[in-house]
Amino acid sequence: MKTIEKISTFAGKTFTLWVILISVIAYSFPEHFVWIGKYIVPLLGIVMFGMGLTLSASDFSEVFRRPKEVALGVVGHFIIMPLLAFGLAIGLDLPKEIAVGVILVGCCPSGTSSNVMVFFGSRKRCARSCYRFCFNHFSTDCYTASHFIICKQVGRY
Repeated sequence: MKTIEKISTFAGKTFTLWVILISVIAYSFPEHFVWIGKYIVPLLGIVMFGMGLTLSASDFSEVFRRPKEVALGVVGHFIIMPLLAFGLAIGLDLPKEIAVGVILVGCCPSGTSSNVMVFFGSRKRCARSCYRFCFNHFSTDCYTASHFIICKQVGRY
C-alpha cells in the first residue's frame, strides 16, 4: 500500500509536467494516440470515480457551509463564460458557423478535467467543484437554450 501511495504522491506533484510532456508527444506523433479515442469515456469515468473515492462526507459539508463560492462558480460559468465567448466572436469577427460553436462551448458545463485540476490543487475544494459540476450539468439545458435565444434576439447569430 505504501508503494501505491508513493506513486500517487509522485504523480500528483508532477501532474502538470506529465500533461505537458504527453501533449507535446501526442501533438508530434498523433498516429500513436489514435487508438485511445474509443476508451476516452471509460477512462474519464475511472478518473471521476477515483476522485470520488478520496472525498468524504465532511468534504461535502463544506459545500453547504460556503454556498457563496459554489454560487459564484455557477454565475461565472453561466454568465461570464458565455459573455466572453460572445465577445470573442464579435471581437475576432468570426464567421457565423464558428461563432455559434465558440458561444456554445462557452455555454457548456465544465468537464472532468477542471475537476481533476481542482483536485490536484486542493482536495477540500474538489467537493465544491464536483457539486458545481453536477449543478451545471443538470441545469445546462435551460441555460444553453436561453443563451441562444438571447443571441437570436440580439440578431447577431
